Amino acid sequence: MSNGKESLSPSEMDPNDLPNVPAFQDEYTREYMQSTDQVKSGYYPLISKTNGFTLHFPEDMVIDDTSNAQPDELYESLIFHYEDNDIAAMDEFTIHYISPVSDIEWSKDYMNRRAGQELNFEKLEADYENQYIELTEIKLYSCWRGR
Repeated sequence: MSNGKESLSPSEMDPNDLPNVPAFQDEYTREYMQSTDQVKSGYYPLISKTNGFTLHFPEDMVIDDTSNAQPDELYESLIFHYEDNDIAAMDEFTIHYISPVSDIEWSKDYMNRRAGQELNFEKLEADYENQYIELTEIKLYSCWRGR
């Protein structure tokens, strides 16, 4: 029998019904949490506000309220850290997400020009529909000369 809570997102649930970990007890972080089901021990699914990416989010971390999402522009900056950081030594991680490219060939050409070399892209299989991934290696010394 359902209690009606299964379809609610964590941000819509009573904090007392959520796991007693920083990721769910912090009000701002809770807005990003997708489910109370762990994806692996100590990690819960997080979805970005632009819906541009998901990640396995550590239960003992929180998202800083200075994070910024611009869904209309498909831009997001996500800053997160351990909740119990002391100010003397703060671990902080930042993800910058910028809209997906609409023209793959233009994007590859742009990366070639920025690198100052011809890059060899290898297409990888993607797990999700409409996801396109290619990988290349770059020799950093050649693209950072003179900077």
